Amino acid sequence: MVLNTHKIVYSSYMHTYFLQKKLEKLQPKSLTVDIFDTILLRTWAPEQWRFFILAKAMQTEFARANIPVTRYFIYTHRNEFTRLLRDTNIQAGHDHETTHTKIFKLIIGEVVRRSSVKLSKKQVEILLKCLTQIELKFEISQLKPNKSLLKALKALPKKTKVYFVSDMYLETPQLKKLLKAHSIDIFSDGISSADHLHGKSSGRSFERLQDKHLQIDFSTNLHIGDNRISDATNPKRLGMQTFWLYLPLHRSKLFIGKYLFKIMLKLRVRQIYSEQQDRFSEKLEELEYQEGTNAQASTLEAQGIGWIFAPAVIYYLHSLGLTSNLKESVPIFVTGESEVFSDLYNQLGFGTAKTLPSLNRTSLIRAYVAILDKKNVQLETMLPFVKKILRRKNKLNALATLGIAKPGSNYYFLLGKKSQSTSALKEIDLTAARKLWQTELKNTLKQWQKVTNKKSQSYIITDIGWNDTVQILLSEILAESNVASQLSGVYLGRTGTNIFDQRIITASEGVIFNSLNDDNALYLYQPEVWESFLNRDNKNNPTRKHILDGIKACIEYFNRSGLTAEEFYFQNEQKLIEELQFPSKHMISTLAKLDFDYGTQDEPICPMINTHSSTLKVWKMLLLDRNAFKSFYFHQGWKWGAATYYHFRLPYRLWRFKTKKPSF
Repeated sequence: MVLNTHKIVYSSYMHTYFLQKKLEKLQPKSLTVDIFDTILLRTWAPEQWRFFILAKAMQTEFARANIPVTRYFIYTHRNEFTRLLRDTNIQAGHDHETTHTKIFKLIIGEVVRRSSVKLSKKQVEILLKCLTQIELKFEISQLKPNKSLLKALKALPKKTKVYFVSDMYLETPQLKKLLKAHSIDIFSDGISSADHLHGKSSGRSFERLQDKHLQIDFSTNLHIGDNRISDATNPKRLGMQTFWLYLPLHRSKLFIGKYLFKIMLKLRVRQIYSEQQDRFSEKLEELEYQEGTNAQASTLEAQGIGWIFAPAVIYYLHSLGLTSNLKESVPIFVTGESEVFSDLYNQLGFGTAKTLPSLNRTSLIRAYVAILDKKNVQLETMLPFVKKILRRKNKLNALATLGIAKPGSNYYFLLGKKSQSTSALKEIDLTAARKLWQTELKNTLKQWQKVTNKKSQSYIITDIGWNDTVQILLSEILAESNVASQLSGVYLGRTGTNIFDQRIITASEGVIFNSLNDDNALYLYQPEVWESFLNRDNKNNPTRKHILDGIKACIEYFNRSGLTAEEFYFQNEQKLIEELQFPSKHMISTLAKLDFDYGTQDEPICPMINTHSSTLKVWKMLLLDRNAFKSFYFHQGWKWGAATYYHFRLPYRLWRFKTKKPSF
């Protein structure tokens, strides 16, 4: 059989004639036919409008089960979960496809998590069945048969087998019901992209159909469909004949409907969204301007800070929870904030997560160095790697981290500049340090085995840090120790991979919350601020407790809001950015009561700016009064040297150079 160029057909009356001619010429042994906008023609209402209409019917179904949920909640979460599922499926090697059963399961799970209603497994199954039936009935009402195409296909010889191949979130059983409802009985069988998550867009849907029906021979098969790429180009690559069913009048109607309903939908959705935004802004103003005694005001200000930070924390943890469910992975919170994160994660309805509070970056570095030492990696190779992880600029701090010299000890200072030389490093006695490294390695493996029980289980490592070195270090330690593990990480960004030396490169992967893609990411990276109320440094501090109370209260508000976690975060992102970029007096005075982590003070990222000082005043302090200049950089209680770094970078650099200090 000679391959011919696919035929372009322009009207519903002409296509019968051209199709019949092609069928007479080819006499194919089998046919594959697209369903939507080919054998069944859609009404002009676009997909998003149909989802909005469906959300109303599904809201009624939830109400019958005594579950409070809004139409907007169902609509927005359907869109979010569809995107999430598609992204997850692509990462797993599938196509850009999903299934409505999984979408509805996620919606039901989200509703249950964010309400006090508890459903049994049986109740969930009943509700899921009702929602899928609503969807199917509505789809049936939105379609009409292409009579002229049906006429041509019914005229085929009885020996010719006809199969449907469709990119659709409805599975094959639902598609068969849909076809039956329109009295279409020409198909022997068929396949949906929802069955295997493989679509026509890649051509793999045809291959799955061939796996299902071995008698199908692509060289003697004709495919009919309306999409130029999926129904013409891709099938031809597999060796099939194609018939591109192009219906300009029908497509014009869909095009007009797409933009007409898009405007209507945008106006309606925007109205609901604005109402939610106004309510949240009113809540923040209520906390900021509440009058009372000094003690009451201080408490409310701290709670207000919690409300400002909460949307970002919620978005972060919610992303983790959904991804954990989709990938069937177990989240493990590590380092000092694990206790708080697990508590907030549980309040969001995802259950109590596993924690490794004793694991921190220093212990993991030492454990990993124990492995490198066994491989005869030299100390001179390890130190640059340790320095990069710690964001430090001298080898003395790296040596101290490895337990070779303690800061403040005579040995630490005696090393001095000699520590820069290769010969000096080779002369260092590593006996005590090696013992420490081995101890940390044993402790790390012991802690890991305490929280894990399934060898085949995958785990998501998470904390509030920016880079993924904790996840990478742990995964490498486990791999080198022959402990089965599948680790991915959830971090604010992903920069850790570039830290590792080429001789000790890793293959770890996996990030799902990445603020580095955001133009405002530098303002969100505030380890000294975030960690001050998240980790254990301020465990018994009342200010920290009030901030966390504010976050917990905001989670309760979020659960009732009907917004997706992504919407809730982006709705309030600007307020958070403004407070981080130009902190208010009450925010400064409140956070000044907390102890800050000095871990990255010599590499500041964002400008916590004293906006009341001019550049000229700062230069005068630098030149005439160094003590005043130093105090200025610890202004109003922030307690970290980078506070005004970006607005006064030149005098800050000059001061560091003149005093020969790497940081404050």
